[in-house]
Amino acid sequence: MLVTGKQLLQHAMKTRTAVGAFNATTMEAARAIIQAAEELKTPVILQHAHIHDDLMPMEEIGPLL
Repeated sequence: MLVTGKQLLQHAMKTRTAVGAFNATTMEAARAIIQAAEELKTPVILQHAHIHDDLMPMEEIGPLL
């Protein structure tokens, strides 16, 4: 489920938990992060650094993230 940053922070404050931010360099990595978050029922922040565009361009991985 997609939420806004504000909703994410409100949830973190309410549950007194941190929110992990993970750099997804490939589609496989992004899928693994999403699957783990769903299994644990915990929110995550998905990131992609432009320096990794040679591995997976933003145009390809962006829609997945």
